[in-house]
Amino acid sequence: MSRARLLPGVIALTGTLAAFAPRAGAGELSGTLVVFPAPLEARFRDDYGVDEEGVLEVKAAQLGEASAWIRTTDLARIDGDGFLWILGRADRVIIRGGFKVRPDDVRAALERHPRVRGAAVVSRPDARLGAVPVAAVELRRGGGAVTVDDLLAHASATLARYELPAEIRIVDELPRTASAKVDLAAVAALFPGA
Repeated sequence: MSRARLLPGVIALTGTLAAFAPRAGAGELSGTLVVFPAPLEARFRDDYGVDEEGVLEVKAAQLGEASAWIRTTDLARIDGDGFLWILGRADRVIIRGGFKVRPDDVRAALERHPRVRGAAVVSRPDARLGAVPVAAVELRRGGGAVTVDDLLAHASATLARYELPAEIRIVDELPRTASAKVDLAAVAALFPGA
């Protein structure tokens, strides 16, 4: 989750060379997102307001005023203090029995356990609920034993019941791509039907 702070009409995105100058419009919260070297127009559509989640849309300035808005897959919101929050990816949201589950929220809750080195969460189809989150967890070397029940109990302190993974697999190492990112396709392959 990224956080940015509104400073006299500008939000600087943490970890990027970017700024966001918001302005309210009918049915949208929009503004100029400056990502160096090229500025972008950015907006949240569909009547999203302060503290409401929306899908970020952008328009590149170098393409001119007539260029089309590009809908990203980034979920974002602007809070009442003017912070821009990047919440995750819209294309990875899991709908479990009508409830939205953000895999990044579940991953972060699992990674808060002191013995967890890393976690990855993917969706698995479910005949009754539509889909359920499942997780692969890599533990830190050394320390005491950790069970799946321990991980679920720890995660339940911050997650709603519907957000808890239906299954957790403890793995020696999370599968990674050549660029060292977690390989979500390989994680999904650990769970039959995912």
